[in-house]
Amino acid sequence: MKSWFKRHLQVFFYTLGQFSRNRLNVAMTLLALGIGFSIPLIMYSTVDSLSNIGGQWQERPQITLYLKKSINPPQIEALKVTLASNPQLGDIQYISADDGLKEFSASHQFDEAIALLDENPLPPVFIVFPLLTGNMSDMDALSNNLGQIEHVASAQYDFEWLQKLNALTSFMKRLVIVLACIIAIGLLLLITNTIRLEISNRKDEIDIIDQLGGTPAFIARPFLYMGFLEGLLGGATAILISAIVLKLLNGPLLRLAELYGFAFSLPLARIDISLAVLSVGGLLGWISARFTVLNHMRELAPK
Repeated sequence: MKSWFKRHLQVFFYTLGQFSRNRLNVAMTLLALGIGFSIPLIMYSTVDSLSNIGGQWQERPQITLYLKKSINPPQIEALKVTLASNPQLGDIQYISADDGLKEFSASHQFDEAIALLDENPLPPVFIVFPLLTGNMSDMDALSNNLGQIEHVASAQYDFEWLQKLNALTSFMKRLVIVLACIIAIGLLLLITNTIRLEISNRKDEIDIIDQLGGTPAFIARPFLYMGFLEGLLGGATAILISAIVLKLLNGPLLRLAELYGFAFSLPLARIDISLAVLSVGGLLGWISARFTVLNHMRELAPK
C-alpha cells in the first residue's frame, strides 16, 4: 500500500513538472477550459438571483385598492375596518390622494408638470398585504373579491410580470443545463486532443518503458493524472473567471435593482457549486484521458 501510494505521488509531481515545463501551452488549455466552464457557472448565478427576486415578491405580495374619488373620510374609516376584519389580509396601509401625489412628485421629479394641474388626478388607495403566499390563483380570486367591495374602483394585483419572470427563469434553467452539456462535450474533446498530442510527443518514452517491462496501467497513469489535473485546474480557472465577471457586473445591477425596489445581485459561486465544478472538471479530464489512452495506446506502444 505504501509503495502504491508512493508511485502515485511520484506520478502526480511528475505531471506537475510537465506542466511547469510547458507553461504556455498549459496556460492556454486551462484558460480555454476555464472560459468554457465559466459560461454555465455565470448563467447559473444569474438564474439563481432571478429566482430570488420572485421569492422576495412572493414572501410579501401586495394588492392595491384604488378607491373612488367620491369617497369621504367616514367611508374610508369604515372600509378600513372592513379590510381589517378580513382573515385573509395582514397589514393595511392607506395612502391619501395628496400623499400619493407628493410621493409621485418626489419619485418622478414632475413638480413643474404637476403644478399645472387644476386638481389632483390620483385617487386614494389602500395597499393590503395578503396572508396568502405562493398561490397565484388564490391571490387572483382574492383580488377580484376585494375589487367588488363598495367604494373600491378597482383592485390591482401585479402577478403577470411574476408569471413572465418564472417562465423566463424556467427557460434559463433548462438553457443552462443544455448549454452545460454541450460545453462539457466540447471540453471532453479539448482534453482528449491535448492528451492525444501528449501521447504522440512521448511515443519514444512509451517505447522505452514498454521495453523495460512497464505495464499498460503504469504507462497510462501519467496521462490520467494529466487529464484529471487539467480538468480540475480548468474548473478552478472557471471559478476565478466567473468571480471576476460577476464582480464587474454587480455594481450596475445593484443600482438597477434599487430602482425597482429589489435586492438583486449576482453572488459569487457557492461553496457547494464550486466543489461541484471542480469535481466535474476533474472527472471530465479523467474520462477524456482514459478514453484517449485506451484508444491510442495500442497504436503508439511498441508491438
